[in-house]
Amino acid sequence: MTNFPQHMTIVGRQFALEHGWYRIRRPAQTFGSVGMLLASVAIVVGLRTQFRSLRPPEWLALLAMSCLFNLTIIQAISLHDVDDLLSTRLFGLRFGTLAELLILLCIIVAAAWAGRLSRTKYSEVRSQESEG
Repeated sequence: MTNFPQHMTIVGRQFALEHGWYRIRRPAQTFGSVGMLLASVAIVVGLRTQFRSLRPPEWLALLAMSCLFNLTIIQAISLHDVDDLLSTRLFGLRFGTLAELLILLCIIVAAAWAGRLSRTKYSEVRSQESEG
């Protein structure tokens, strides 16, 4: 019973081979990945038109979160060419890990930027209140 997951994997792989899934999966996976990217672009563009009042740091955060979402989905779909790229080592780290860290850094910068803008705006309002 301890090898149950392994047995299920073998049965699933055999079923996929017999029914031709391995022949058609790459186009399906590619279509899914491209579809997710296009959907994310459409969502960001739609949000841009809907929420014109968002400040640049908020847009940076939104864009970074969209990129993180797409990276996660593409990794889950597991295209071999993309997996090879994401597994490539750069500066001793996997490229996928570096991409995740860069995206998270963008989110942190956006949050700090938004906080700084809020503090600056608050300081301006306070100084105007004290003058007036």
